[in-house]
Amino acid sequence: FRGALTADQFLVKASSGNYPVSLFSDATINQKMSFQNGGVMTLGDAGNEVFWFKGGFDQATGVSAVDAVGTIRGSAAMTISGLNVNGLPLTIDSNGNPISILGQANVISGLNLKGSTSTFSGASNLTTGVITTQTGGLSLGAGEVGFKVDGAIAGTGYTQFRSVGPVSISNAELKLNLGSYVAGVGTILKLVDNSGSVPVVGTFNGLPEGAS
Repeated sequence: FRGALTADQFLVKASSGNYPVSLFSDATINQKMSFQNGGVMTLGDAGNEVFWFKGGFDQATGVSAVDAVGTIRGSAAMTISGLNVNGLPLTIDSNGNPISILGQANVISGLNLKGSTSTFSGASNLTTGVITTQTGGLSLGAGEVGFKVDGAIAGTGYTQFRSVGPVSISNAELKLNLGSYVAGVGTILKLVDNSGSVPVVGTFNGLPEGAS
């Protein structure tokens, strides 16, 4: 779809086949946006689009992927699996409701999250970029959280989570993909930057506080 779209409901079922769905202009969906197809949903290409899913966003885990830039807004919980943010930044604003990023997530150009709690679970491929929770807390749930490290500068050299609210790490598996990068003696990579006043709760699996 290229051109503004307004609809009461938008549902793509798995039985529809593995067909791609692309929205390249502002869209307003009054009820829950449900994408359970095996193809790829592409949201935006210029970076200034606003996708207003008033009933939230619901996606079946592992059956599809979402390539998105611009802004995704909603007034209910947002669940996205297979998220790719490449080329331009993406903002997800759930109006104070939970945001869940499930499965693999490729974040290169920046991701801003505005929800009550933003949960990453099973995100096994986080490429270099900055993921910021601008409201609410951050939760790293069960599953592998992989950080690609190409340098010592957050955002361009390695992935960094930034949170202004409480941070919870629930036994997530930490994986570092260093590639050919060799860190100098004393190099510090701050993977989770907690700028809030509440200490981080929990640790990565098998890595207690102070582990190396």
